[in-house]
Amino acid sequence: MQIDGVQVDIPYHDLNFKILGPMKLAPEEKWQQEIGIEPQHTGENEKVELFLYKDGTNTPYLSLNLLINVE
Repeated sequence: MQIDGVQVDIPYHDLNFKILGPMKLAPEEKWQQEIGIEPQHTGENEKVELFLYKDGTNTPYLSLNLLINVE
């Protein structure tokens, strides 16, 4: 996960991770869990990016981008 281009830890089950995985899913299988977002500073339109990688590649095959306002 990155916030404004800076890698941040991913809070998950009361622990912090740099990376979640690897996770192996069968075709059509889903992984649905809540993860946290811990912004490092206040600001408007901070870009949160989550990256998904496939088969151990170094290039994300999918990304999710969110804009958040932190007070």
